[in-house]
Amino acid sequence: MNKLVEPKLSVVELDKIILRRLKDYPDYHKEFIGAVTNSIKNDYDEITDDFAKNLIAVDKKGYDEFGYFTLGKDIWLIFDKNTNEFLGFEVITRKRGGSIKLGPTYLKPEARGGGYAVQMIEGLCRIYASKGARKVYVTAPLGHKSTAILDFNHLNLKLEAILHNHYSKGSSERICGKFINDNSSVNTMVPRVKSGNKKIINIYEDGLRYVEYDEFSEFIIENMKPNYNDIDHTFVESIFNGVKMGIETKYEKKGKVAFTFFSNDAFEGIAVAALKRGGVFKVAPFLLTDECITMVNVTNIIKKIEEYAMKYKRRKITILLPVRDLNIANILSQNYFISEGVLREPYKDGVDIVVFSKELSI
Repeated sequence: MNKLVEPKLSVVELDKIILRRLKDYPDYHKEFIGAVTNSIKNDYDEITDDFAKNLIAVDKKGYDEFGYFTLGKDIWLIFDKNTNEFLGFEVITRKRGGSIKLGPTYLKPEARGGGYAVQMIEGLCRIYASKGARKVYVTAPLGHKSTAILDFNHLNLKLEAILHNHYSKGSSERICGKFINDNSSVNTMVPRVKSGNKKIINIYEDGLRYVEYDEFSEFIIENMKPNYNDIDHTFVESIFNGVKMGIETKYEKKGKVAFTFFSNDAFEGIAVAALKRGGVFKVAPFLLTDECITMVNVTNIIKKIEEYAMKYKRRKITILLPVRDLNIANILSQNYFISEGVLREPYKDGVDIVVFSKELSI
């Protein structure tokens, strides 16, 4: 499967509206920054102008140089077809594996309820489906009842997860999605139920110092390909560069930490984590060889991750785990992680992803 690329379109004409790319209209930068910041800051913690400015920078470049699951972000401006009045905007995030994420989405108050959002989103879905997108999804605060109606009734999106206290304490997030391309393959996912008795001796939080790059790269690609599309050396480089940059780097540059696991001198696994806005410590991927999947090993790894998350005053840990990893899922559950939902085939045909989370006392 080829990576989902940026559509080479600058103008899209629909029934009521015209969509234009923001990067061709820099006069709207200031309005975009203000609307993004003001429309989401009440539901998401740690939002400043830098969030919107980074969206503009990534859109202009055409790809996200710091993303690893994110390939790029495309910003579309919305204009009334008859009057050419500016109505709002839509941000599309292109993901590895063929999904697109909607949002932030903004319509001026006077433009709401006129059917513009449905027409815009359906039009953009057709465009990205023609480029190979398999799925569209949206995340939005649970308290936004107007957008919930849009998601469920008009766009036929299905609820996949509810993330408790995710981007802000006291505000839960829903994830809704649907498939937009009929080219999905038959589900060939095989549950992973093997386990072993090897003991993890060392868990390093500055782990890439202890493994050769080629070995690290081969391990990532080999172990992720069964569950994720578009896993190649560019993905490995994004992890490696994020770790080199450091987890304390600004959110926009997506600094990371890599926990590596060793049995004696053998490299057995890795967990990559990043600080997310609002207090979440996100872990993806979480990879461990079959021989080392034991209650003691996975529990010790989780404890190390929790200690690190609390060091950075994170409220919550979220681990994305392929649904086929049944043994690891069982151990996470016994360590008081709860499933907040199942994402339907977000990164590969036929492979669902479970969102496991645990809230911490800080």
